[in-house]
Amino acid sequence: MSTYWAPSNVPDLEIALAVELISPRPMTPALHRDLMEYKLERLVREAGKYARQILEGSEEYAPEMYVIAQDSNPEHYAISILHSDTMMQALNQIDWSRQNELPRPPSEIAEALKDQCLASLLEVL
Repeated sequence: MSTYWAPSNVPDLEIALAVELISPRPMTPALHRDLMEYKLERLVREAGKYARQILEGSEEYAPEMYVIAQDSNPEHYAISILHSDTMMQALNQIDWSRQNELPRPPSEIAEALKDQCLASLLEVL
């Protein structure tokens, strides 16, 4: 059975920033960023040839993602998204001193992540 983690102090972003834990290590900012990179790589891979279109389609409300689509190779989309100002602003909202419990039951987080795609993640950022 998989274990999941989501930040408890950013309700609008909890699923966007939720990750599946690969090991029983305690969550840290560095581990979370590594797991977010893995998650973004998976979402980009699942989007396949549509990943570029998804990023380009965000020109109006997320011009930074449009620039990533124009200037990055597809194999670098995930790391470019992770290091974008938009994602950094979201990640910086996590209050690491208040991360003792999950904001929702693990089954709800798992279900929400199962339905997540690249477009839905970018939409909430």
